[in-house]
Amino acid sequence: MNKLTIIGLGPGNLDDMTVRARSLLENESVILRTAKHPCIEALEKQGYDFETFDNFYESGENFEEVYQNIVNNLIKRVKDKGSVYYAVPGNPMFNEKTVELLIKAAEIQEFEIDIIPGISYIDSVANALRFDLANETVITDCYSILDNNVIFNSNLNYVINEVWSKFYLSELKLKAMEIYPDDQEVIIVNHAGLNDEQIIHVKLYELDHYDVDYLSTLFVPKNSNINRSLDDIVKITSYLRSEDGCPWDRAQTHNSLKRYLIEETAEAIDALDREDYDNLKEELGDLLFEITLHSQIADENNEFSIYDVIESISEKMIRRHPHVFGQAQFASQEEFVKEWDKIKQLEKNKKLTVSQEMREIPYSLSALLSSDKIQYKAKKVGFDWDDPLPALQKVVEEAAEVKEVMELTKIEEDLKEELGDLIFAVVNVIRLCDYDPEEILRQANNKFIDRFSKMENLAQKQNKKLEDLNLDEMEELWQNVKHESV
Repeated sequence: MNKLTIIGLGPGNLDDMTVRARSLLENESVILRTAKHPCIEALEKQGYDFETFDNFYESGENFEEVYQNIVNNLIKRVKDKGSVYYAVPGNPMFNEKTVELLIKAAEIQEFEIDIIPGISYIDSVANALRFDLANETVITDCYSILDNNVIFNSNLNYVINEVWSKFYLSELKLKAMEIYPDDQEVIIVNHAGLNDEQIIHVKLYELDHYDVDYLSTLFVPKNSNINRSLDDIVKITSYLRSEDGCPWDRAQTHNSLKRYLIEETAEAIDALDREDYDNLKEELGDLLFEITLHSQIADENNEFSIYDVIESISEKMIRRHPHVFGQAQFASQEEFVKEWDKIKQLEKNKKLTVSQEMREIPYSLSALLSSDKIQYKAKKVGFDWDDPLPALQKVVEEAAEVKEVMELTKIEEDLKEELGDLIFAVVNVIRLCDYDPEEILRQANNKFIDRFSKMENLAQKQNKKLEDLNLDEMEELWQNVKHESV
């Protein structure tokens, strides 16, 4: 069987290279992923001659493309030659993407892989830091953090390699400062394990003032004084519910917390309406606490945990977005919405009629939003207008019926029914105009309050009190305010 031998070059010092790796480098067909490694310069001075894939880095659009091109080239060589030697920095089985891809390819292409381990760069970094990196530590590279927009967890240590340049240090600094204080101490390790090894302790805000290269690593120690991860709020909530915690929190149940869930949601919406994003941050935090508190109570009752909640919503979002996480394609927004509804039906494992779907709308939802959802579900089977104008005519008809009851029959139950029909018809017009009825009414409420306040001020300027005025006099003030607002 064809065979690819992958050799670990170690962290950079020739003395740290294994005897077996050194002997295999004497083969004429050794190919290096990169010649940018301290051992290579030393070996070339001793007469070794290597081919490298460094030119792939210049032609590739991104690192994923570079690594895949290297893998494709190696597979072809193995097929053509039968036996190929490939050398990589450090340990082939640690943070080496090409090796990961080659192992997967070997199963499909049916060739053998022999891996010659080497000392990883991380061993030299751990030794330089005099720190056990097995202890709550994330080992990664700067591309993984920056490209994937990773959020630092202040309860963990981070070892970040391939920082390369001041540009990457600057990007990492900005990313880290989202979580850590500006004067957080971090450590730059240059040339770990080599004769010119440097350990530089710096403040986070000064990070990009220092020189680095391809043999540099950044160490960000954990900061337990920062409570900014999900685990932190979970631990706080758990403590509040403990015997040593808060009597009020311990006394809460799912039912007793319902009103607070509604109130916190309303306060977050209010902050959104006012575009007060500092307050929104606080209100979303309050809402998150309600979620963790419910989850903690459920955990104590052996129902579910906060991590079950996270797993459930993660799976649901992936499942409901097949066009993002799968191969599905939709020609329009309407097609996507239909597929969304179909997936929801499959999740419930039952086929509901439209009226059954209407009855499943939560009763705790506001009547305005419920009306909007009911009408939307009727639209799914075509029971709807294409234009808001016919719906507006329906409002006129319903208003006439309200007037008729008021003037003629004056039957209370009939009046309540006709008023309900009128509101329902108005919601229909709002929906067909693509607006949120709750939002529309909230804006109308705010506008009324604002104008009423101005009317009060206008009365005060005239040395009058509203309660001393008749309706016609107040109407005159109201019209003056309206004209000022135009």
